[in-house]
Amino acid sequence: MSVNEDRCTALGIPTHLHTGGREVTEVKNEEDLYRRFRIEGNKEEWLKDDSKASSSLFKLENDSYNRSSLCESPEDVLYDDEGNHFPDNGILSLSVEDLRHEDSKFTIEVNDSGERVFTFVVEHDPKECNYAHAEVIVYENGAPAPKNPTSLKKAFRKILTTHLTVIKNFKA
Repeated sequence: MSVNEDRCTALGIPTHLHTGGREVTEVKNEEDLYRRFRIEGNKEEWLKDDSKASSSLFKLENDSYNRSSLCESPEDVLYDDEGNHFPDNGILSLSVEDLRHEDSKFTIEVNDSGERVFTFVVEHDPKECNYAHAEVIVYENGAPAPKNPTSLKKAFRKILTTHLTVIKNFKA
């Protein structure tokens, strides 16, 4: 066992999540992404225009998930790379295919300079103690957006919230 794996084991992180020298892999459309959350209520409430829940669910900066194909169960997302365990957190699921679907693109016209097309890109981003870790990154015109435009965050969050499935509710 390597020093890194010893560290992960000492932190109480399940062995199957340790990176252990495994390489980055392609994220497939057939996969789901799991994310933990600490918000009460249900999806219908989160979709309301006056709800602050979607901004807590999706900060759109360092948006971390676990890939279903690299987890033994959705509960794997309740561990972080620092050894913290969040057993009372809720778990939501998003389909990679839904995020990549045409309906999830967001296009705005910009005067005479053309248009800005925003898409979601899922990248495998293994952490030392969490090989399943991935990030959802907002791209603008085919490249990572320099910063998610504040004016568009509400639209992005609505797309993400619309596509989510709650697997386990948060226990307050």
